[in-house]
Amino acid sequence: MSDDLWRPFIETKAARIARLEAERAELNEQGSGRALAAVAEELARTAKLADEVHLDAACDAATQFVQAAGAMGVTDSDASRADETELTRRRVLASLPTTAPLSARAAVHLTADLFALGWRFRAVGAPHPQVLAVRPAGSGGDRRTSVRRQLLVLQRAQLREPAVAGFVRKMERAAGAGSGGNIFDLMRDGADLSRALDAAEGQEDAIRPYLQVAQAGVKCEHTGLDLWDIWRYFRLTWVTPHRATPGREMMLLVRDAAAPNHPIIGIAALSS
Repeated sequence: MSDDLWRPFIETKAARIARLEAERAELNEQGSGRALAAVAEELARTAKLADEVHLDAACDAATQFVQAAGAMGVTDSDASRADETELTRRRVLASLPTTAPLSARAAVHLTADLFALGWRFRAVGAPHPQVLAVRPAGSGGDRRTSVRRQLLVLQRAQLREPAVAGFVRKMERAAGAGSGGNIFDLMRDGADLSRALDAAEGQEDAIRPYLQVAQAGVKCEHTGLDLWDIWRYFRLTWVTPHRATPGREMMLLVRDAAAPNHPIIGIAALSS
């Protein structure tokens, strides 16, 4: 990605004035009347800012995040580094002085959120402090990729919530009241499924799906786990975040009677 794609993201008041003055001089030479008027208007607004502390503090806080992320080796928004990115956010927020303006904390959150969505940042200290940014590839045209990335960030954030993380750990290690199984006993092995499908050669009994209502308080006869907990686990670990919807709901498990423990091969929900 070439340097000419980098654009100012957060900057100090002095840096903004210097940048706008340079743009005004360039446009003045080109004779671009409308663009020149827009830059002059923005320059006038910036010069009238009475308190530059908030701008400077925001730039400094965003710079701290960029530098801390680089120090941890988190240089992109790979989903596998999401936890380290979140840890970087928390460390930078904790390092801010108690007297830091709200703009500083807002700058950290904004930079961290956009970083998680694929934006790239770098801090420039001379001649005036700036944080430069590049939008992620595809953020303009590939809407589907952009939405998928946003949902993944929200889903991983949900999995970090203490209540959700505790529930997931419980399901992965807890033994049910029946045969003493855990949630992994309800996941069919992919290699085994592939072999079964190859051996079936088009026969219909390789997979025998059926629906089961995921009712709270009702136990799975194969693992002893609560059926509602089973549905909730697979929904929380899906690719999109889970949010409760108002109204009546019926949760359904899609199970495979052709394999031991009748593993889960899908989930569904009906709501009013």
